[in-house]
Amino acid sequence: MTFGYSPFPPYLTYSVVNPEGRSVHTEEITIPKGIMMHDCAITAHYTIFPDLPLVFDFDKLLKGESMIGWEPQNGCRIGVVPRFGSDETIQWFEIEESFLFHVANAWEAGDEIVLQACRSDRGAIETSADQDVREQLGRLHEWRFKS
Repeated sequence: MTFGYSPFPPYLTYSVVNPEGRSVHTEEITIPKGIMMHDCAITAHYTIFPDLPLVFDFDKLLKGESMIGWEPQNGCRIGVVPRFGSDETIQWFEIEESFLFHVANAWEAGDEIVLQACRSDRGAIETSADQDVREQLGRLHEWRFKS
C-alpha cells in the first residue's frame, strides 16, 4: 500500500501495489483540504488515514506567513478503507481535536480496528519554550473503531 498527500487536488490518493511492484489499484480519497498527513496505518484488510487540522494554506504563504497552520474547523477524523476500497467505501470516524505524526501499530481485533499512534493536542510544528516537550511531540494513544 502507498499513499500520497498534496496541498493541491487531489489531496489524497491511495494505491495497492502487487508483489511485482506494479500498482494494481489506485483511488482518490476525498478530504476537504490539503493537510500534513505524514503517515498512515495498515492492517491485514484495511488502510487507515488521519484527516486532521494541520492544513496547507497558500493564501497565508502569500502574506508571508507559514503555509502550514492549525485549523480545528477542518475537523478531526480517521478514515478506514478496505484493501481494494474506494472513496465510496471508506468509513470516517470523528475523534477528539488532536494530531498524530507517527503510527506505532494497527491491527484488527474481531469487529474492531485498533490504531496506536503518537497523539498530541496540536501539530508539533507549532511549539513554545514554556510548553512540556512531551505535549508538543505527543504520547502513545490508542483508538478503536468498529468495522
